[in-house]
Amino acid sequence: MESLTKNKQSRETIRKIADKYFPYDPLKDYEELTEGYFNVAYEVALESGRRVILKVAPPEGVPVMSYEKNIMFAEVEAMKMAAADPLIPVPEIYGYDDSRSICSSFYFFMEKRRGNSLYSQSQKLPEETVHALMRETGAINRRINEITCSRFGLPGQTEARGMRGIPFLKG
Repeated sequence: MESLTKNKQSRETIRKIADKYFPYDPLKDYEELTEGYFNVAYEVALESGRRVILKVAPPEGVPVMSYEKNIMFAEVEAMKMAAADPLIPVPEIYGYDDSRSICSSFYFFMEKRRGNSLYSQSQKLPEETVHALMRETGAINRRINEITCSRFGLPGQTEARGMRGIPFLKG
């Protein structure tokens, strides 16, 4: 999927980003993952054979919906919160960088998990398998929705957050 928000990076930039988090395991190769709509994502192969996922946020200044502003920060924070529940399968976060010192956008590395998207496999699987996977996904989604936080609002936007029980006031 192509979109204005996908901030594709050069091999040199991906190499520099990988060197920051995996200094003893250089970049061997990478491939763009194309199923997503918002961030650009790469499967990064390191010399050791290890594979990790790199996600890069949209370029600064690209128009996004109000809830999408700084959404990568919110994604990383949500993954960390979900990881506290051992029944929610969450990839490990290896590093998050919002400094824009190597790349012009925020980015993070996470563990690569085996598997394919349900969407990409649904036509190849028996209907009862798809339904079982959807029930399992629904149960995981329920656990995610049961996570509570000390704040409400948009995690990546301090101006759109408040404390539980305290009205949100601008000013």
